Amino acid sequence: MKNKQLGEQLRRPSGEAGKKVGMQMNISNELLNLWTIEQLNILDNQQVLEIGMGNGYFCNHVLTRAAGLKYYGCDLSEVMVEEAIRLNQANVDNSSASFYLAGADKLPFPDSTFDIVFSVNTIYFWEQPSQELSEIKRVLKRNGELTIAIRTKDSLTHHPFAQYGYRQYNADELNALLEENGFTSVFSLTREEPEKVFDGVNVKVKDLIMTFRPSQKTV
Repeated sequence: MKNKQLGEQLRRPSGEAGKKVGMQMNISNELLNLWTIEQLNILDNQQVLEIGMGNGYFCNHVLTRAAGLKYYGCDLSEVMVEEAIRLNQANVDNSSASFYLAGADKLPFPDSTFDIVFSVNTIYFWEQPSQELSEIKRVLKRNGELTIAIRTKDSLTHHPFAQYGYRQYNADELNALLEENGFTSVFSLTREEPEKVFDGVNVKVKDLIMTFRPSQKTV
């Protein structure tokens, strides 16, 4: 698959190729997903939203963090939503998980629904981040938390497909974007993964995980 095609599939997987890309993402992004879920401040009986959950492979990792959780996942890709339901049928049947075809710019949920919202490797694709962040802020509870996890800008320079449709960030840029849109940083973590091979070259992979809360206006 050419780099441009791969970039498009990573943004919104489609068809049989999209299913394969979804499975590959589970492997290539495993550490970042697990580290992110580990950092979530999850308590019993909370409601958690994942934006861009792909095929929902990490749903169970969230649900086992505490008792009585309700997990919601949304994704722009129809095939990913279908795969997420298929792979998590037991959780869907017992109402502990639900999956929706939706983007972050138009979330199909009432105001103040979620205790935690998180997203891994999706903010690159948000066409109007201010709109997505406004929607996230709307569905978050007053003291809720938003966690965003990405590969850093310097890591993505080694990925040829990231030239196509990726808006890349370093820690300062991500923090500034969130502050401009009414969020305050409460946690930041940078971790390096084991080197990976891209086009025959060993490349260092650096991950960034940041947690924010809605800014509280003062009079």
